[in-house]
Amino acid sequence: MFSQLKTPNLIFSIFCISIFLCLSNQAKDPPAKQLRSRQIRTQNLILSRLFADYDPNTRPPVRALADHAAIVVTVSIVLKNIVWHKHSAEVDLTLKQEWEDSRLAFHVDHREGIHEVLLPKKAPADNVKSIKCQIIL
Repeated sequence: MFSQLKTPNLIFSIFCISIFLCLSNQAKDPPAKQLRSRQIRTQNLILSRLFADYDPNTRPPVRALADHAAIVVTVSIVLKNIVWHKHSAEVDLTLKQEWEDSRLAFHVDHREGIHEVLLPKKAPADNVKSIKCQIIL
């Protein structure tokens, strides 16, 4: 009779210990997972703060130590396709413009491990304006 009472108690004890271990392991995320989760939250916070009052149609401010009021713009053009007609041509090209805008700067504690924040890519139709032009020869 003593052995019959001991077996259910042992099974119940093992069951309780296994439940406790499972729950305690679920409560602890691995440190890398916690860090990545915190980085994603911080990046989303940075983006929401940067673009809260940002107007893309406003000219960027001139750099503090600049000798002139000009904004340096780097332009690149990629010709994708040229269709020649008798006295004209149709050109399909990509125009890329880059400049520094200090309004989009951010400061983060180095312990966060965030060195840059990337904007999610949009579909090409969302941010590219198709312009058809003719070159008259």
